[in-house]
Amino acid sequence: MTTSTIVVSWCDEAQMMEKAKARGWTDDGLDGPSIHDLVDEGDCERDREFTTLSKAKDWARRNKTLDFWGQPSIRVYEWPDQRRLSWQRETVKRLRYVGDGCGWEDLT
Repeated sequence: MTTSTIVVSWCDEAQMMEKAKARGWTDDGLDGPSIHDLVDEGDCERDREFTTLSKAKDWARRNKTLDFWGQPSIRVYEWPDQRRLSWQRETVKRLRYVGDGCGWEDLT
C-alpha cells in the first residue's frame, strides 16, 4: 500500500520583499541590484500540506498573491509504505498554477 502527501509550495512574496529591502533594494530598481541578486528564493519557499488535490488547488488559486511569481505549485508525493522514509519519496504529480487564466499546467 502506498501513502501520499499533497503539498502546495510558494515563494513568500512578503518575505522576499522584506529581505530585499533590508539589503538595500528599492522599488524603483533602476540603478541598483535586482531582487534576485540580494535574496535566494529558496530561503523564502513555503509549503502547506493538504488532504486532497482539490483542496490544494482551491487554496493555491485563492492565495496565488502570496507567491512572488503568482504561480504556486502543487506536488503529490508517494512512499511505498507507512514508514515514509525520505529517500523513498517519489513525486508522482506536479502542477503549477498559471494565473493569467490558463489554469493548471501539468509539469509531471
